[in-house]
Amino acid sequence: LESNQLVNQYLNSIQLRSLFALLVGVFSATATLCIDLADPFNGSFSVVSSAAQIGDLRLILQEDVREANIEFGETMSSSTIGLL
Repeated sequence: LESNQLVNQYLNSIQLRSLFALLVGVFSATATLCIDLADPFNGSFSVVSSAAQIGDLRLILQEDVREANIEFGETMSSSTIGLL
């Protein structure tokens, strides 16, 4: 089949190779992420390490509350002495 119309070629060889490499990279990264997220107790996104971080954060917050209560108690005792 011959024609005098121009052939529509959307991508040349280098663009097509670059697109293929990009698609392979994106799909490989997506597959790796899905495999890693499939097991919550292993891998980069582990529930175990997150639970340890939350425990540490809880201890830090408890210490901050204790310090705030001590400071509040000192403030209250000095203000009641000033009122008397």
